[in-house]
Order: sequence, then structure tokens, then C-alpha cells
Amino acid sequence: LLPESSHFPPWHRVALRISCAGNMVLLGALMALSIWARTQPLGSVPVAKALQLRLSPGGASPLPEGCKLCPPNWQLHGDKCYWLSKESKTWNQSREDCSEKSSRLLILRGQEEKEFIRNVTEGIYSFWIGLRLTDSMRNWTWVDGSLFNQTRVLLAAPGAGSSCGVWKENKIRGEMCSTDVKWICQRD
Repeated sequence: LLPESSHFPPWHRVALRISCAGNMVLLGALMALSIWARTQPLGSVPVAKALQLRLSPGGASPLPEGCKLCPPNWQLHGDKCYWLSKESKTWNQSREDCSEKSSRLLILRGQEEKEFIRNVTEGIYSFWIGLRLTDSMRNWTWVDGSLFNQTRVLLAAPGAGSSCGVWKENKIRGEMCSTDVKWICQRD
């Protein structure tokens, strides 16, 4: 470390050796803590919970586990992510595109969601949504298999031959499924 003929007082060498030994002990403790923390389930480490509580604004309860993040070019609203296409395709092609994005065509469940869609679409374009008229029962059905509840969201009078749902002029309407329209994907 230091040459014997050093011009430093002897206590410098002692202090250097003590600080090196202390650093080695700290490094060992840090490695042990790191290994221990990796073996603990996420959120079970008391320090993580304490930090989460301390960093919550105004002492409010912390955010729920697993905050929601959306992929790039998607919009977060509530606990769902939404993606609006810039091109136009048929209803089936749109449904397939959403599926490739690990999502589905939009399912409108309430007035708040309807207001959000009204704001993001600005009423300018028509967009395919996940609603379709089933052949067998002639019922409007969402892509998740649930029946369309017209008391929650009214369906404007569909045109003749319309069997797919479209968001048009801030209303749900029926449209021919072969029409090329933009679409909205939704991810839970």
C-alpha cells in the first residue's frame, strides 16, 4: 500500500487499514442485503412499505400494488388503456388488429367511459367498437360475449343490413361490417 519510507505519520497507516476493513464489512453487508431482498416477495420488505407510505402525498394511502402503465401511443383512463387507429379497416380486420395488440375492440360500460371516448375522438370520425349483431339470436353482443344493455348506452337506429357497432357522432350506431372504418382497441 504505502512505502515504508513514507512521510506520513504512523496513525495514517492505521486509519487507512481500519477504513479498508470497514469498507469490506460494508460491502459484504450490502451484498447480503441485496441477496436477501431479491428472495423476498415484492412488497413484503418492510422498507419498501415504509417508503411507499412516506412518499404518498399528504399522508394519503399508497397507490394500489401494480400501478397501471399503458404501452406507447395508448391512452390511460381509469384502469384501462385505449388505442385509436389512424387507418381504416373492416370490423373483422379491426378486431384481429386489436387481438394482435393483446387487446380487444372497445366495450363501452358506462357514461363516464362514453364521455372519455367522446373527448378523445372529438366527434370527428367513426370508430369500430366491440359490438356485433349475432346471427342466431339477433341480439347485439359485445366481443366478450356479454349482451348489449341498451338502458346503459342507447343504440341509435341501425341502418338496413347493419350488424356491427360503430361509434359515430358521439353515439353507438349500427354499420355494415364490411365498411372500412377506424377502430378503438381497449386493454384491461
